[in-house]
Amino acid sequence: MDKMLIAVFEREGQASAAAGAMRELSKEDVLLIYAFALIVKDVGKVSIVDFKSEFCRDPVLGVATRSLIKLLAGPYCSGNSPAFTDGMVEMANAGVDSIFVDQVARHLSSGRAAIVSEIEEETTNAMDTLIESQGGTVFRCGRREIMDVQIAKELDALQGEIQTLEMQVLQTPDGTRAQLQRRLDLARARFQATKDQSRQHAASIKREAEAKIALLQERTAKAEGGIKARLETLADEIRVDYVNRATKLNLAWKLAGDVFAV
Repeated sequence: MDKMLIAVFEREGQASAAAGAMRELSKEDVLLIYAFALIVKDVGKVSIVDFKSEFCRDPVLGVATRSLIKLLAGPYCSGNSPAFTDGMVEMANAGVDSIFVDQVARHLSSGRAAIVSEIEEETTNAMDTLIESQGGTVFRCGRREIMDVQIAKELDALQGEIQTLEMQVLQTPDGTRAQLQRRLDLARARFQATKDQSRQHAASIKREAEAKIALLQERTAKAEGGIKARLETLADEIRVDYVNRATKLNLAWKLAGDVFAV
């Protein structure tokens, strides 16, 4: 299962040793690493000590991990605003929620180090044993389709708001409708901004799916037996997941009165 994994350590040396062992597990096909970083928390910032390019030759594969690092650097705003804040976009990119980020941030105090990664693992035993052997604490979060849901909800809400305001404008005398017209113009602008955001998001999930499948095909070509079959199955699951997400986004557009090709 695709997940964000963070391991927090008291010292950078512990994190570095665990990172080396984690790379060996990847070479042995015990787990698949899409992206991998070693960071150190300082006062008011996070320093990236190492970001392993061999696990993310395509930059797209590092987007979720980099977004999670930005969130851990803090501060960020999750909030309940209908607008897409920077913090919400980063959480959507990482596929995590504010509860997970807050939980990790409480443990990642100044001076501590951490491994931040996006991985696929069949079982948690190997990573748990590895990290605990170096005195680390493991945090996992299966990636979620946060922005997909947010986009659908916002498009639906804005469509309803625009329809209501359009009706009110038509029913209001010319001399007193200026304020209603301003509200309508603002709602239309927000609707267009949300459509633009959803276009970008649709393109990003397509690009991510393509990059992951390409990586899996590369690994599959070198694998044999059960490992080969497992990688092929994983690639198929990613294809199906992408089609399902694209279909939901397309449906949101249809319900909002506009169809786009994902």
